[in-house]
Amino acid sequence: MSVVSSPLRFYLIFAAVAASFFFVVAMTFASLGVVLPHMIGEFGWTWAEAGLGFTLLALSTGVSSILPALTIKLIGPRGTYALGAIVMSLGFGLLAMTWGLTSFLAATVILGAGFALLANVPGVTVLSEWAEEDKRSMAIGAYLTIGGLGGVAGPLLAVYFLGDDGDWRSFWKFGVLAMAALGIFAASVVAHRADRYQAFDHDKGAGEGSPKSPSTLKTLREAMLTPQFAVIILALTLIYFCGLTVSSFLPIHLTGEGHTASFAAATLSILAAANAASRALGGIVARKIRTRYLLISGLLAEALAMVLLATVQSEGMVIVFAILHGYAYGMVLFASTLVQLEYFGHEKSAAMLGLMNLAATSAMIGPVVTGAVGDRFGSFAPVFWVYGIAALLCAVLAMMMHNPEKVVQKQVASE
Repeated sequence: MSVVSSPLRFYLIFAAVAASFFFVVAMTFASLGVVLPHMIGEFGWTWAEAGLGFTLLALSTGVSSILPALTIKLIGPRGTYALGAIVMSLGFGLLAMTWGLTSFLAATVILGAGFALLANVPGVTVLSEWAEEDKRSMAIGAYLTIGGLGGVAGPLLAVYFLGDDGDWRSFWKFGVLAMAALGIFAASVVAHRADRYQAFDHDKGAGEGSPKSPSTLKTLREAMLTPQFAVIILALTLIYFCGLTVSSFLPIHLTGEGHTASFAAATLSILAAANAASRALGGIVARKIRTRYLLISGLLAEALAMVLLATVQSEGMVIVFAILHGYAYGMVLFASTLVQLEYFGHEKSAAMLGLMNLAATSAMIGPVVTGAVGDRFGSFAPVFWVYGIAALLCAVLAMMMHNPEKVVQKQVASE
């Protein structure tokens, strides 16, 4: 067996991309909310000013999600991970040296770009190229699970570095050093797999030299204009709308319904655990169940979860909601990624995943709309009903969706 496809090489690459994903999740979205109160206390920012940092981080991540497709093509996956580590280190360094609101906001924009260069778009692209076909779903499921666990580790890591005196600068300094080390590791092992990379021409789109690549959807533009891709984007965007809204307003909603703050926090923990578990489950069962069916199951679970959140108050049903929503979020994220790979081929994955994440950036308005509805009606339930109905309709569309390659082949055969 050649070195390019050796198991050891694959495990090293998996370790590099998974560790990078875990770390950037832990050090950004998961931990910023823990560190931020200490920064606010030192600089006297308002919550609105500090909250703008979250908005810019999410916006920058979404807008930059198309970058990996360009950098992988121009400088390869090794250069992409090296560049991502440099950008993230610059962002952490600027946070460590923060002298005011402007530098803080600039740092969040830089971190958003770095996050996009090291998160699921390049990771899935690299793993889909290196993993053997019968193990690809498990590898990607494990990768996404590890990334999700970064969300669990991040707050604990922040609390450790903050200590009793709230030394937030040491936390960001740690980010610089650890990111530099991970960047060196990733840059030393991540690369194109030669026996697959040379089998197709990037400029011609769908690997004409690869018998397993789509042959009738030859260009990236053709693939992106298919109704199947539109349904995949819709599913991912919808789950982000639900996820961001739940993260922002679930504690407020539950306490408003008479539950304690500790129960609301426990619900979020259950949700996060179900999220990570569903990604791992997806990787295991995708070898036996079509990924489209997994996508449908996630959308149906989300529809039921939103209805439960809008209508029930008992603690038991809230826990059921948390399990369903966590399952739905993780499974839709996993299944939408795998369906895209199955339908359009791994050579298009970076560009298509980037566009999917860019479109899903629109979900940032979800919390704003939910807050406005809550102010108008005194309840968030109307939004949860809308999300539930939308998830059900999206599930119906996914049921009608079929591999575009096979659809085209049937059309050609009938002619």
